Amino acid sequence: MSEVQTTSPISGVLPWQQAQWRQLGDALAQGKLPHALLIAGPAGTGKERFALALARLLLCHSPAEGLNCGQCKGCELSRSGAHGDFRWLQPEEGSRQLKIVQVRAAIEFTTRTASYGKRKVLVFSPAEAMNVSSANALLKSLEEPPADTHILLVCHRLQGLPATVRSRCQRLWFPVPQEADSASWLASHCGGEALAEQLLRLTGGRPLAAESLVAGDMAESRLGQQAVLVALAEGRVNLAELRKALSDIDVEPLLSLLTESAQAALRSQDTSRLRSDAGRSVFELLDDLQRVLQGLRQGSNPNREILSDAMLERFGEVLGGLQRSGTMQRTTGDVGP
Repeated sequence: MSEVQTTSPISGVLPWQQAQWRQLGDALAQGKLPHALLIAGPAGTGKERFALALARLLLCHSPAEGLNCGQCKGCELSRSGAHGDFRWLQPEEGSRQLKIVQVRAAIEFTTRTASYGKRKVLVFSPAEAMNVSSANALLKSLEEPPADTHILLVCHRLQGLPATVRSRCQRLWFPVPQEADSASWLASHCGGEALAEQLLRLTGGRPLAAESLVAGDMAESRLGQQAVLVALAEGRVNLAELRKALSDIDVEPLLSLLTESAQAALRSQDTSRLRSDAGRSVFELLDDLQRVLQGLRQGSNPNREILSDAMLERFGEVLGGLQRSGTMQRTTGDVGP
């Protein structure tokens, strides 16, 4: 896919992105917008929407109130996905990587003269999908971008992007938004405040990740799956019952769900629990989950049933240990001198 299509004439940014938008707006007004911009932060916070809004603003012939006008020829073309000066690179269907052939074609695109306006825009999303060869091919363009060309790299995992690429871009950071900034927005998109709060807890406060669950009719099932994992950690279900409840989940989304559930458990603990042996075991579990996920994304092919069972069993042991340590703390606190 070389471009992104949108149904909206005007592309705006999300409520929690206003500070970053003003920062770039000021830079653009002063002629100081960086030609290579790294739009970085956790997945599910809306960075792609921000990149699209910025790209359409740069391609607009008559910006209005800090956004693209939605009416000019440039806006019509960027809306339909037919703008000749705009490329949006993402992994091809069935692939997890931005291949070197895609990157080389994008580099060739940047050397052309703009066809419809005075700027060209190239977006990589996610940028960490580039392999080493792809990233190396891009370095010169990042260091010396052709005139009037803007390269936007959307990155969910900075550690997945080579330092040589990171050092050639100006970084704009997007943290997980405060719940006060995202809860009302999510409530308007998912049908109520109560569900919005549940989904934000489930997704670690990432509103776009929560919205995607609603859009895919997955919110109810994911909340139910998380409840079953909590029951495992509390010793209310056994591994066989859990395996049955999660039988329709493939190993990769299962590992992501375990990661989210372990992270949610950590967020609910006080500092002393996090520093305990039980807390450190959860951090070690998270590290191992990330390593296994990374291996799967890079093409490793383990026995999925054995891997799922092993990680579920370990999750139950580790989170159960955290649960028991909390019970012991409360019991100890109740005992007088």
